[in-house]
Amino acid sequence: MKRLSVFFILVFTACFSGAQESVLFPLPDLPFSGKTGEKAFTLLPQNTRTAVTDSLIQVCIAEVNPDSIVSYMQHLENFVTRFALAGNRKAVALWIQQKFMSFGYLNARLDSFEAACQWPLFSGQYDTVWQYNVLASVEGSVNPAITCIAGGHYDAIVFPVGDPFVQAPGADDNASSTAAVMEIARILKLKDIVPDVTLVFAAWAAEEPGIHGSAHHVSSCLQNNIPVKAYFNLDMISNQPDSTPWRVNVNMYQGHEWLGSIAGNALQTYTQVTPMPAVNNSFSSDSYPFYLAGYPCVYFSEYHISPNYHKVTDLVANCNIPYCTEITRAALAAMLKTSTMPMPVQYELFNPGTGISLIAKWKPNPETDLAGYQVRLGTASGNYTQLYFTTDTTYNLSGLSSDTLYYVAVSAINLQGTEGPLTEHADSPVEVLMNQGILIVDDSEGTILNSSDSIVDAYYENLLAAFTTTQYDAFMAQEIGLADLGKYSAILWHVNKATSITVLNRFLPEVVKYLKLGGKILFSLYQPERAIHKLTAYPVNCTEGSFFRDYLGITCSDLRYESRFNRAVAQTGIPADLQVDSTKTLATYNYHLTYIESTYPADESQILFTYGTAYDTATIYGAQSGKAVAVASLNQDWKTVTLSFPLYYMQFQEAKAFVEMVMTDFFGQSPAATPVTESQQLQLRVWPNPAGEQISVAISSPEPCRLSLELYNHLGERCKSLPAETLNESGRCTINLTGLPAGLYFLRANSEEFIVSQKIMLIP
Repeated sequence: MKRLSVFFILVFTACFSGAQESVLFPLPDLPFSGKTGEKAFTLLPQNTRTAVTDSLIQVCIAEVNPDSIVSYMQHLENFVTRFALAGNRKAVALWIQQKFMSFGYLNARLDSFEAACQWPLFSGQYDTVWQYNVLASVEGSVNPAITCIAGGHYDAIVFPVGDPFVQAPGADDNASSTAAVMEIARILKLKDIVPDVTLVFAAWAAEEPGIHGSAHHVSSCLQNNIPVKAYFNLDMISNQPDSTPWRVNVNMYQGHEWLGSIAGNALQTYTQVTPMPAVNNSFSSDSYPFYLAGYPCVYFSEYHISPNYHKVTDLVANCNIPYCTEITRAALAAMLKTSTMPMPVQYELFNPGTGISLIAKWKPNPETDLAGYQVRLGTASGNYTQLYFTTDTTYNLSGLSSDTLYYVAVSAINLQGTEGPLTEHADSPVEVLMNQGILIVDDSEGTILNSSDSIVDAYYENLLAAFTTTQYDAFMAQEIGLADLGKYSAILWHVNKATSITVLNRFLPEVVKYLKLGGKILFSLYQPERAIHKLTAYPVNCTEGSFFRDYLGITCSDLRYESRFNRAVAQTGIPADLQVDSTKTLATYNYHLTYIESTYPADESQILFTYGTAYDTATIYGAQSGKAVAVASLNQDWKTVTLSFPLYYMQFQEAKAFVEMVMTDFFGQSPAATPVTESQQLQLRVWPNPAGEQISVAISSPEPCRLSLELYNHLGERCKSLPAETLNESGRCTINLTGLPAGLYFLRANSEEFIVSQKIMLIP
């Protein structure tokens, strides 16, 4: 195991005994208070599966034999070295394979692959050699395509003192974990366990020079679309001073805390070892590739690091075998427990903008024996007052109170009545009308020359002087939500200083909600990657699923810190370049801006400006010349324009013309020369409501105007779009709703100046 400094993202200060329920979310006894369609539901009865599993766990862990563990560890130590580049590495793998086969795993095999192993460590020098993972498995009887894996690496190293080609005994690191995996496999075969899912036992190669073995297996799982329910990683589990309380690190990964809870509960229930839980996203062992791939994983490691770590004295004689035996029991129990329950539900909580409802949407679980899904609702985390059952993958929670924070948890339940872990999200129903003009969001403080916020605010307000605008200082408020954003039909969001810690980064989910409901945002940001994702290491590849790729239409961003920018060069369809205002920049940099990112647009995106500079492209100052610095992503549902430079530093008249073009041509906003009172706005009337196969619509306006109508469902998806010609001279029309499913809809009337919305309930 490579012991590198680990960045602790989150540390659980409570022990498992004090936080068990909030982490694991066991099934509470909740009252029923809902229906699925018109059919009243009932909770599927719990059968004896859980009790049988607990009894079976007790039987299995009683078979864990410390003598067996010592035997495996001693045999591995007897190879003298198990260094990943040593000539005997295949012989070690073959011995492990033979042991698996001696237990009865006739499918035990070597999985060979080439790996570029760095040696010496941190030298930048690599040797490409063949490596050999060792795999054995017992096929699942219900869901054989789903795997549950226990693994540890078998290679060893001495570093920085010693020659690993000559001697690397690696008893604690990591013969101890290889032995634990082998013992788990032996017992499950001995007891003739037939699991629900396929159980895989893995001895990984080449962890020490770069975590190659597990990464190779994860790549294979991804390529073959193999669902991994859970990975239990063991690495260094046999050092424990007898004079101190027995503890073990339960290293958890963000988003997979439920698996760490199961591991901690197994330790508390079946062993005398105290779990020390922490969410640290550890990158120092074989669990990390699983985490990067999105597979649930947890990592057991000794609490007291061995004083023989990476030394020739890392011998079996210096290991605490009873301690290693206890960790083996816990890993076995956790693996059995996890194998019987459904996988967590991958879901999102969607805010449809009605002010009275939230929608849970999820991908169907891969298990073939599912009865359905349970949806819980409450106003406190982990404390639910309503329980619903559905066989669908969408559930509409209606009749809610606006601006009340609700906690929604979804879980899968199988035909035996066993429930999987709960996945919880929280949100407040918010009414989204988008009818109050343009919101200007200030998300930074200060400028290069330390101009006051009032000067900056005035600049942006003057850019949009032709429109109805509202200013919001998000940097001062340190919060922003859908309730703030949803009132406005478009937004200009600006960050004018690279060192600002933005609200945009922390409240990005709220921005996504706004965009999903048809929002339009012009981002004018200093270092967009830093402002949005706090990333400062370039280049940054923006994959599908990231905000940059999905909502901004950007596939990569880059930054050359020495580069200098003095103008945005207009591309086809843009009226003029944007020149840097020399009065707002430093003479030190020849009146150029620094720290301006360049971007690489997706195929469907449009480049608006490229990087302009007074320096030759052959110099470090001109290295980014000609690369995109403004990208438009004009999705049919939402629209964004992203500038990787702040408009504040550009010549005012040029910037004003550009912003007006974006708001009118891209975002469909209309200038409002004078304030408009409520009595002057559009009036929209719909009947009947609730509706059947058609509705009648009447629209009145104080002045003749061109109107269009759009019908959206509760998911924010456009169902019908009716042009202005549909309305007769009296402002009336009928809309055919035949073929649309029953549910909540929104009819939006759009004029040149206003958008009004009306809720419609469509009944069968």
